[in-house]
Amino acid sequence: MSRTLMTLALLLSLSLGAALGQIAGNQTQPPLPASQPTPAQQALSNLMALAVYSSAKTAQEVEVLRKERLPQIIQAQEDMETRFSQEPEIHQARWLGAVAAGQLALIDKNAQMAQKARVLDEKLMNSDAPARLHLMADAHITMLNILMPGATSLPADKAQQAVRDFVARYAKGELAPEAVIWAIRVAGEIGNLPLCKGFQDDFIKQWPDRPETRLIRQYRGENVNLGDLFKAELTTLEGRKIILPDDFKGKVVVVDFWATWCGPYIRELPRLKQAYAKYKDRGVVFVGISLDQLDRRDTVVRFVKEQGMEWAQTFSGKGWDDLAALRYGVRNIPAIMVIGPDGKIADDQAATTPTQQMRLQEAIEGALAGKSASAPATATATAPAP
Repeated sequence: MSRTLMTLALLLSLSLGAALGQIAGNQTQPPLPASQPTPAQQALSNLMALAVYSSAKTAQEVEVLRKERLPQIIQAQEDMETRFSQEPEIHQARWLGAVAAGQLALIDKNAQMAQKARVLDEKLMNSDAPARLHLMADAHITMLNILMPGATSLPADKAQQAVRDFVARYAKGELAPEAVIWAIRVAGEIGNLPLCKGFQDDFIKQWPDRPETRLIRQYRGENVNLGDLFKAELTTLEGRKIILPDDFKGKVVVVDFWATWCGPYIRELPRLKQAYAKYKDRGVVFVGISLDQLDRRDTVVRFVKEQGMEWAQTFSGKGWDDLAALRYGVRNIPAIMVIGPDGKIADDQAATTPTQQMRLQEAIEGALAGKSASAPATATATAPAP
């Protein structure tokens, strides 16, 4: 998938709930081209910026912004439809508009908005848009048909078959893995956890080496990186090289994947700072890895200073394509790993989530004592972002 389409898939997911990610909380808009953008490119960038809620500090603020921005996204898409209907950017704008309309439809049980979403999805499926956008629109219609009340909605006994039929439409093509990922998301959103788990099992079995498999296993509560040597060559914002594990042999290292635009990370940051204050004098080293894009370097520098993030901060400017993030399957943030004195990963799920606020400190204490985390007995998350 192209970087722009991957961003769209992540930025405006099918989900309305935290289990599948938030519309603005954990993704970023793509940078504008290095050359002067065309009017259509600029309009699309402006539209996508509406879906980034980095200013929100709490889940309540995210919800307020979301309800405020969804109509604005729809209006921006309609403006692009008027001005740029023949430009390639219109496909991505239609996808953004379709998902925004779909979310409003589900929030307000608004049949008119549901129809608007379907019209945009159908336009995508009948256009020369990239094949993956066709698939995404198909998945979106499938979800709306199941969740929206009224004459067009599917009864519960047919919902499961509708999701299976969606997967079957792509089973023999190159988009088969992507179709199963979207089916996982739809099954999770409609609340059919056995179906969701079944698709997860199928994906792990059919595509064991794809990065999404690692992500699915992580969502299931598995420490998939446990015991692996954490290897990374990093560059700090000041230009200093950090080579792991060599530079900190014998020390416990906390590796923090983050980004300035990530609302959940911003909300978690105070707990991370508390852990840093508690353990910095006990020989524990903290290393941040920013997943911001290159054009946001100044923003990263300013954010680090304003937030008082005193530990080493590294930056590649490659976003999700940061080599360490790719190597260890980081596709959602915040993501925190604790590295033991032997350089091996002692816990790769040490993020201090609201339900596991002490997880990081417990992982650090365990690493200091020479222990590694064990996977939780029960997995609670349902689906990864594709």
